[in-house]
Amino acid sequence: MEFSHNRHELAVRMRRIQVVIAFLTLIPCVIIGRLVWMQLIQGDICHARGLQNFMRTEQIQPLRGRILDCNGQELVTNQFSYDVHYNGLGNLQLCDSIIAALQAIVPIDLDGDLEALKNAEKRKKTILLKHDVPFALICQLSEHHLLASRITVSRHPMRSYPHGTSACHVLGYLQRASASNSVIGKEGLERHFETGLSGDVGSVRKIVDAKGKRQACEIVNQAHDGQDIPLTLDGHLQRCAESIFESLPVAYQVGAYQAGACVVLDPSNGAIKVMLSSPRFDPNQFLASISHEAWNRDFIQGNALLNRSIQAMYPPASIFKLVTFAAALEKGVINSETEFECTGSVTCGGRPYYCIRRWGHGMVTATSSLAYSCNCFSYRVAELMNIDDFADFAHRLGLGEPTGCVLPEKSGLIPTSEWKRRIKHEPWWKGETLSASIGQSFLLVTPLQVVRMISALFQGYLVRPRLLKNEAVDCSPLHVSSEIRELLMSGLREATRVGTAKALGKLQDFEVYAKTGTAQVGTLDQSQSGNVMYREHGWCVAYFRYKNFHPLAMVVLLEHVGRSRPAVLVVEQFMKFYRDYCES
Repeated sequence: MEFSHNRHELAVRMRRIQVVIAFLTLIPCVIIGRLVWMQLIQGDICHARGLQNFMRTEQIQPLRGRILDCNGQELVTNQFSYDVHYNGLGNLQLCDSIIAALQAIVPIDLDGDLEALKNAEKRKKTILLKHDVPFALICQLSEHHLLASRITVSRHPMRSYPHGTSACHVLGYLQRASASNSVIGKEGLERHFETGLSGDVGSVRKIVDAKGKRQACEIVNQAHDGQDIPLTLDGHLQRCAESIFESLPVAYQVGAYQAGACVVLDPSNGAIKVMLSSPRFDPNQFLASISHEAWNRDFIQGNALLNRSIQAMYPPASIFKLVTFAAALEKGVINSETEFECTGSVTCGGRPYYCIRRWGHGMVTATSSLAYSCNCFSYRVAELMNIDDFADFAHRLGLGEPTGCVLPEKSGLIPTSEWKRRIKHEPWWKGETLSASIGQSFLLVTPLQVVRMISALFQGYLVRPRLLKNEAVDCSPLHVSSEIRELLMSGLREATRVGTAKALGKLQDFEVYAKTGTAQVGTLDQSQSGNVMYREHGWCVAYFRYKNFHPLAMVVLLEHVGRSRPAVLVVEQFMKFYRDYCES
């Protein structure tokens, strides 16, 4: 029994020894395994974490490129914003004299900021004291001896639009990126040329001690500023057109603004001198947070973010008669001697189609019809033609398709009989051809397309509108004979002498050609109801030359003004300013 007991006790001791040996063996294995894991497998990660203890890498934000007008004037630039940081020195108490000095120069919240200051002073930390401090206060801080060692000033660039709302739809605006403190272009040129404007971000490596104090600094990647973008826009002419819009009588306005668009184009090379859309907005507002009330007031009302020059579509009204007559002349339906009698209306399909003068214009030719904007002549032409003939010539003159502008634009709509069968599931009716001949029906164009069309009639080629000064001039053939163009130009010339745009023909030293239009947006009963939203849009497109200066083409579209006279008034006032501008 004693032998058996000793044997059992020996076995228990052996098991204990084996456990101890296994444990002592396992500990080095675990340590070695952990070392292998950390040094070989996770070595790079551990090394990076180790560097974070004393090394900081910060980005260097480059300056965004400027946007300049054709004269080198800054339309978009950069300015610096200054932030004030407080550096704690490790003292247990914050002196009253320091608090008083700060309060005198950079007013602080004694309830909220004071506790943060005391904590930073005690723990030797750096905190942001004030954001976007004026430069005058920065100078005062730097001269105050009590604050010299406690204040650090950092600066960072901010986008600036020095002319506020001027050319805002062309320039666009910025939006703060959600994942970083950087900004990105949201609309306009700021968005379209984001890569070139933003430049290349740099980086700097800083070595700090255990308390976060910088010991050394090394630039890793040099930042490269964005490229400047020179435009064809003329800042003086742009602001002139904008001021004319703002000075229009209140009777023409819808709400608190005058909605519309204006484009001034160099017809020879496509350089856009003015691109205006109203109502406008201030891009500077997007550099800070915008309240809900301000958003509804400044941006939702009137759809202020819409660039009406290239992204809004309107019935071309009587301006489309240029297309109607060009098609009729080439088809041989009319010639320069053709006359029709205007009695005030034409009946088709049992319903009357009225002229702008209900008592009629009498006998009119194509030239006088354009001058007086007689509808009946166009109706007679439409009775002898079809919508596909008009569509063909509309596309020849650049309507119904993008102009090639660098900014996103609408194509418009030039209907055909096939289009109506496909979209409306019904045939094209003859009465619709009469409406289309005077620019109504389903027709839709942009103001930029219209000014490009008038330029093509005088130049003999279609030119791509240019906003960039260094953009190549791109021209394409205009498949309209010189004889047809000359007849159309004579009608536009007569319109400024005796017709609907005769106010423009009275300006001395100007050679002016123009066409007006009044585009219906509802039925006759709706337009006469008194609701301003059913009032007609007013058009005026003009080609003019002052003395021996380079000619310009201009289009003005005013929404819901009831007639074309206000648009003619805008063109007239702009031409007067242009005359003074040329003489200055």
